[in-house]
Amino acid sequence: MDAVCIKGGWDVLLAKDGEGQLIGVLVYHIRKYRGFTFILQPLMTAYNGIRIFYPASMKSHKKVAHEVKVTQALMDQLPPCSVYFQQYHPSFTNWLPFYWKGYKQSTRYTYLIDKSVGREALMQNLKGSLRRSLKKLEGTVEVRTHDYDSLWPMLVASFKERQKAVPYNGTAVRRLFENFKGTGRLIARGCHDKASGRLLAGLVMARDKERDYYLISFKMSEAPNGTVGHLLWETMLEIDTRITDFEGSMLKEVEYFLRAFGGTMTPHYKIHKVHNPLLRLAIPLLKPDLLG
Repeated sequence: MDAVCIKGGWDVLLAKDGEGQLIGVLVYHIRKYRGFTFILQPLMTAYNGIRIFYPASMKSHKKVAHEVKVTQALMDQLPPCSVYFQQYHPSFTNWLPFYWKGYKQSTRYTYLIDKSVGREALMQNLKGSLRRSLKKLEGTVEVRTHDYDSLWPMLVASFKERQKAVPYNGTAVRRLFENFKGTGRLIARGCHDKASGRLLAGLVMARDKERDYYLISFKMSEAPNGTVGHLLWETMLEIDTRITDFEGSMLKEVEYFLRAFGGTMTPHYKIHKVHNPLLRLAIPLLKPDLLG
């Protein structure tokens, strides 16, 4: 959060049971803008919000009651704000307490891949065209480790070649590399032509104990088809987590690419509310600058 909360700060709220045991947390990014207070999704961050901890062997009806109790306790601690907007982790499946308080929800989708089935089973589950492109690239390319200084300039150049704006915030990316240096939590890889050594594509993924997350990718104009797919495939299999989370995209062309890896389409929630009525019409005009 220190790395990605560039224009503002962040905080965490705690919910505890009667014995003082932690049963839930809510992490949020808060920002002031033109006299208003916003709770927003941080840059370069797919998921934020509430994490609930469950007692062992809890029955279904008690689980729902527990979720409601924890969510309400955390919601009640939120500071006053003009606008609330957070995207929740796929593990958060009960947003009823927000609904009862007048919040709105939009469903988004990610793809999750369970790597515990093994490489061969995962290969068979790939879309045929992706599997063929991976085989075609075998022996012609190699994956190398990168850092910010060697990867970011090439990323910028790749978008400049196509006359497109860079879709990633450079300050946030640099701070991610700085904050995670030496932790093994941020993985940066490049796909290189084996004969010439030139960089064809780049990728950045993050990880925790359970999952790895697809953050950034790019390719150079001369890169052959399937280069990013090859790089993503090899990198996710290198990381010793059980689940790869592609963090989704509602863009048609991006979703089509992610779908080819054979993951399970999984919903997650975007929960939001405009508390200040004056902002309901102004938000579409403020949003580009607000989130920049």
